[in-house]
Amino acid sequence: MLSLSNLSPARKSRTKKLRVGRGPGSGRGTYAGRGVKGQNARSGHKGLRRKAIKTFILKSPKINKMKSLYPKFEAISWNAVAKVWPEGGKINHRNLIKKNLSKKSMLVPKIVGPIKPLNQIYILEVAATASVRDAVLAAGGKIK
Repeated sequence: MLSLSNLSPARKSRTKKLRVGRGPGSGRGTYAGRGVKGQNARSGHKGLRRKAIKTFILKSPKINKMKSLYPKFEAISWNAVAKVWPEGGKINHRNLIKKNLSKKSMLVPKIVGPIKPLNQIYILEVAATASVRDAVLAAGGKIK
């Protein structure tokens, strides 16, 4: 009958950790599996190899691991935006590229610069500084 008193793990499922270099009776004693004499039998013989790997890693170019996770912004002045859209309108990344205000499609455009009170209504779909956002909202525009 099966009970807690006669439970045991399966055969060979629990093996003890081999303690290397702890005497001839331990299974890996005396030379600890390194052979007799020679460069490989010495302690620290892997140090140069480790040093070479470290210098290789330091010299190799870091492709994507060192880049910032945050997007890079392309600053666009509000004066340039106001010249292109004097009557107001929708301002998004695609429109900025069409009007040649944003040159790099990879960067996120951000509208910056001092701004005067507005009479036109703008709809912003890009990043903007706090002063630009406040002026657009005060004139009755929207920010998405």
